[in-house]
Formats: sequence, structure tokens, C-alpha cells
Amino acid sequence: MNANLAITLQQRKPLLLCEGSAERVIMETLLDAGMLIFDRDDVVPDLIADRPTVQRGKPANLAREYLQTDERIVIIRIIDSLKEGQSNPVPKAYADLVPVFTYYTRPEIEMLMILREGEYSAYKKSKLKKPSAYCRDVLGFSDLKKENFLREYWADAQEIRRSLLEYERIHKFEKGERCIVDLLK
Repeated sequence: MNANLAITLQQRKPLLLCEGSAERVIMETLLDAGMLIFDRDDVVPDLIADRPTVQRGKPANLAREYLQTDERIVIIRIIDSLKEGQSNPVPKAYADLVPVFTYYTRPEIEMLMILREGEYSAYKKSKLKKPSAYCRDVLGFSDLKKENFLREYWADAQEIRRSLLEYERIHKFEKGERCIVDLLK
């Protein structure tokens, strides 16, 4: 775990800002299993959906709904793009007030499905560059973006953990790049 995040978590509540449904389901499953460095009760919940994760959206909406309170938060962002990670998810007025820690699952979160299925070598040999295309076209996961499918597929937190550890083992990380495995206990 990042030492700066550990110190920040002693002073602030985490807001889990997730790119999409898969990221939300994975983080919520890990939270429910008590596998993360913070507990479900510690996180700032989605005020609309009453969930422990927040769907990524417009920075102005994030500011209006979560940053204009007395609650001291730290944003933990789960995304797949290094390029997107260079932008701040909060408006400029809050940039120096709200710490943001970004965790990546590049090239896409669906890489974890490929690893879970033991298909990494076959994926690397295929002509399909996007993991989501491989999952859909080769593995037959036509519903891979649908939350009901994702909840069933990622119901076992130990399988998520195993997939994350394998991702950490095979992934070529850029300097300073963090992934979800860094948030595991």
C-alpha cells in the first residue's frame, strides 16, 4: 500500500470513484469480503444509488454532491487509462483540497476476466487488442458490461484476489502506477 494513502486514510474518508460497472462490482465485492485496507462503513457512499462506490461522472457533479460538505474525503479512483489518470477528477477549485489516488486496470478491467479464465496466453496471441472484445468474441461473455452478469461472475472475492495477484505478476507497470491489488489487506 502507498504510505501516503495510509496516512491520508487516517484523516479522511475514502470515496471510491469507479470508471464503470465492472470496477464498481469488483470493489464492492472486495469491500463486502473485508479484503480492502478500509471497511465498507468507512467509505463515502453514493448518495443517489446508496452504494459504497460512486460512478465516475462530471467533476462539477462530484463537487456539488460530495465536496461541498464538511466531510474530509480522499478520492480513490479506479480507471484503466494512464492518459485519463493525468487529469484531475475534481474541479480546479478543489484540486489542492482533495487528495486523489488513482489505481489502474489497463488496458481494461476485462483483463481480470481473461486472467481468471486462464486465457492470457491465448489472448496475447489473438488479433483482438481489447480485452473486452476477447471476452465477448472468444469467451462468449456477451453480457460483460451488464451489472447482473458481473455480480454473478465476480461473486467470489477470492477469485477477484487471485486475478488481481496474477495481473500484478504479469503486468508491466509504468513508474508510479498502482493497481487494485495495492488496496488489498
